[in-house]
Amino acid sequence: MIVVLVIMGLGVALVLPSLSGPLDSARFRQGAAEVRSTLVQARSRAAASGRVRVVRFDFERGEYGIPSDNLERALSGGVRLASVASRGETVERGVAELRFFPDGSADGAEVTLADAGDGRLRLVVDPLTGLVEAGG
Repeated sequence: MIVVLVIMGLGVALVLPSLSGPLDSARFRQGAAEVRSTLVQARSRAAASGRVRVVRFDFERGEYGIPSDNLERALSGGVRLASVASRGETVERGVAELRFFPDGSADGAEVTLADAGDGRLRLVVDPLTGLVEAGG
């Protein structure tokens, strides 16, 4: 009986480390989906209210959100901001802001998110439609 428990323990010890990669990847994708959701919400809220909405990214604090609507969140799932490119400049530290307009348009932008390893994901905001697409 003890031998069986030892063998099972060794099996678990060998399998668990191999699961951390897929779990980290899933957390990263979920965290990136939350950022994308905030961008989509800003577009919807701008159209519904008839007022410009701004999404602010704070690199130092690791936060993002829509300040005018008191929607601010910390990045989760091992996600960190790598860069925000918009209006001809790329921001990699400090604060970056993206505007969404009531007519559905937005500042054209590319938000690059990174994980703890080499993983990156780009969220691209179309300037004419304000739609947000995720890419590798």
